[in-house]
Amino acid sequence: MDDYAPLPDERHGLNDQRAARPTTAPQTHYPGTAGPESVPGAAEVIAEGFRPIEQLTGIYWVLSVWPDEHKRALTESRADSASEDGLLWFIRSPWRGVSPEDALTVVWNNLPRDQEPNWPAIAAGVLAWTQSRVERELAKDLTRAKD
Repeated sequence: MDDYAPLPDERHGLNDQRAARPTTAPQTHYPGTAGPESVPGAAEVIAEGFRPIEQLTGIYWVLSVWPDEHKRALTESRADSASEDGLLWFIRSPWRGVSPEDALTVVWNNLPRDQEPNWPAIAAGVLAWTQSRVERELAKDLTRAKD
């Protein structure tokens, strides 16, 4: 079993909605353009639990602080790509059983709005949190969502 695949609810206290999220990214490109799945090697990277960052966020600076072992890049081959560095980037969560979407939510929720110049350093600190701390953060999010 891949260490980064979603784990059952009873093992991590995540609700059914989180656990039921798909492990492959939906196509989110514009009609008439090629999606990230069309890039050679993308299917293999996605099968390893990585998601194209362009399907998760438009805030690419997060790549500069994302842990190296949890990001991959492929040479961009799409003519209509907006890539500035010629690469298609993929990320996975640094925490077992946490989706890339939830990992980004934990990061975004902990960036003080009045400290934007410090966001990369703060995000790097959040990305170093322990599994149990992240699970507590996600549990708080679930509690707030129910209220």
